[in-house]
Amino acid sequence: ASDLSKQPLENTNVYAESDELLAQDGQMIIPTATRRIFIRSGPGFSYPVLAVAERSFAFLVNRRGVWFEVEYGGSAGYVYGASFDTDSAYSAGRLYGLTVGLDPDGQVAVDNEMEPISPGSRAMSPRMNEHVSGRATGVQDYLINMSVATVLKEMLELEGARVILTKSDVETNLSNSARARLLNSDYGGTDCDITIRISCNNSDNATTRGAVSVARLGISGKVYELARSILVNIETRTGIPAYGISYTTYNTFLNWNSGPAISVEIGYLSNLSDEKILAEESYQDRISGAIRDALVEIYGLDS
Repeated sequence: ASDLSKQPLENTNVYAESDELLAQDGQMIIPTATRRIFIRSGPGFSYPVLAVAERSFAFLVNRRGVWFEVEYGGSAGYVYGASFDTDSAYSAGRLYGLTVGLDPDGQVAVDNEMEPISPGSRAMSPRMNEHVSGRATGVQDYLINMSVATVLKEMLELEGARVILTKSDVETNLSNSARARLLNSDYGGTDCDITIRISCNNSDNATTRGAVSVARLGISGKVYELARSILVNIETRTGIPAYGISYTTYNTFLNWNSGPAISVEIGYLSNLSDEKILAEESYQDRISGAIRDALVEIYGLDS
């Protein structure tokens, strides 16, 4: 995409330089019409570019006119109004007060050292022992998981949620139990209203596909509704079918979480159809949006 400053305005009666910004009844979240957005220091093409958002999805907007005043990086910036999908604007703060734990499953280093599968258990499992990669593209699961979790964090924070991400890179070696302990005050971490692990699935049967919510036995209420809603939203946004909810007592990460937690297996990298979707950045963003929408539906202020 080229810089908007080099593109002529279609309507020559609209002034590109305009200090007139209309006040709103409150901050609004307005989705962008394109992914690459230029943020400028003032309301006009002549102002310097402060930053280029290469993977944009929405902005918190304070005022709007020909140019929109947006929140970016803790300060105000300006974006050309035609960059936005104003028909899809909505009020900010839908997840205000909610604390969400996010864990992007996997890492570069395989760690076959053993750890208890649950607190006090004699049963042991590897700390972090497997990689899943796409059959056609060879894309690694941990890269997809990190991508989805990072964008989801930004989406949730834009909605007013507090987000605790267990790790921000794929190189750090962190076991399943260590990740869970970061999200629980019982172990010196931070208690979360809901914790979500992002993971990719794998099967010896290449025809098996779909998104799966993995949960401990006995989940109910909002956690169960969230597990279902995430799958429905992923299917709607990406075409990856909702495979269902799987219950387990052998997931170390879930077992070490003392609070509400689920693991979302966003698709099978062993299936060519799922892999094609999961490997594309634009679809990774759709998965992040699907999980965000499910959280707003189940935990939002208007839910």
